[in-house]
Amino acid sequence: MSAPRLFALSIVALLVTLAATGCDKPRPPEKHPTFAPRTSAPPLAITEYVEDRPRGLRSIRLTEGVAMALECWDESGAPCLLEGSTLGDERVASFRRAYGDFDAVSVSGRGTQRAYLNRAVFVVVARQPGEAKLVVQTGKGPVTIDVTVFPQKR
Repeated sequence: MSAPRLFALSIVALLVTLAATGCDKPRPPEKHPTFAPRTSAPPLAITEYVEDRPRGLRSIRLTEGVAMALECWDESGAPCLLEGSTLGDERVASFRRAYGDFDAVSVSGRGTQRAYLNRAVFVVVARQPGEAKLVVQTGKGPVTIDVTVFPQKR
């Protein structure tokens, strides 16, 4: 299968998965930014998010031409800011904010008054084999995620 066709299929799979996960509710608040994958890999490809909280290590592993969506929220349950997030080497992968068709997150309110925000979802697209550093801006400051892109299996 050609690389452009595989890329197009992975984007379609990403959109279908985002639509299908609309019933997810945010997990209970934690004491640090939380990231959760919202898509999975197409057949014969890799999309992995690995986190080692005690050591503060986070990594994303992808197959070339595949995209992965992740959601981010802070300990109060509020969506991460994402504004100003950067990816070190855009030849290896790209980073884009995304819209997930999820319920909005209630961030404050009492009684009959409530405030809601859209969920913070972003997509990392693997362009070519290599490694890069993704710095995601959260309500708890910047968080670095190592991104590794593997070649397609032919």
